[in-house]
Parts: sequence; structure tokens; C-alpha cells
Amino acid sequence: MDDNDKKKKKKIPIISVMAVSVIIILTFLTFRGIYRCPFKLLFGIPCPCCGMTRAFISVSKGDIREAFFFHPLWPLAVITVIFQILYEKRWIRIRKRTDDILLCIVAGFFFLCYILRICFGFLV
Repeated sequence: MDDNDKKKKKKIPIISVMAVSVIIILTFLTFRGIYRCPFKLLFGIPCPCCGMTRAFISVSKGDIREAFFFHPLWPLAVITVIFQILYEKRWIRIRKRTDDILLCIVAGFFFLCYILRICFGFLV
């Protein structure tokens, strides 16, 4: 194992800890009514993931119906994150190109959902 492999293995846990920390902080700020979407703050329109934090908070409270109200693709986000963790840990073996195609499909769903939510006024 060379030095690059060792550095890559060290980066994955650090990135995971940072991501979990950001999620915890954003959840706390959302509960307190302090956090607002930076995209919406800068551009005046909601981002494609607006409502995702509130959806996860609703899931944590056990209110699945409300979670779908805040963002209908929250289960896809969960599945994608779990899949990517398993892929990065090499517990799922697929080609990099296949992974990229799957991520593009997920991004396409989010974009389509975003456009529909804007057109029909479902963003909250």
C-alpha cells in the first residue's frame, strides 16, 4: 500500500465526520428557526433540495406524510447516500462509469422534481 492509498483511506472518515457534523448543526439551526437556504438567500429562489432538511426532521419525528410534503425525493436522497458509501467502501462493485450514470439519473430526477415544484407552486 503506497502513501496515496493511505491518504485516501484517512480522508473518507474525515469527510464523513464533517458531513455528519454539518447535518447536525443545520438540523439544530433549523429547529431554532435560524437556518435558511443559502441558495434562496443569494438568488431569491429555492434550490432543488429546498425542503430536504425539513423532510428529514419530519422523518425523525415519524411523520412520513409531512416529509413527502417538504420534499418528495427524500427517500431517493437516502438511498443515494447509502449506495455511495457502500460504493466508496467497495462493498458494492460496479464500474465508475455506471456509478456516474446512476448519479446523473438521480440528478435528473431532482432537476425534474425542481422544475415541477416551481411550475406548480409546491415549494414551501
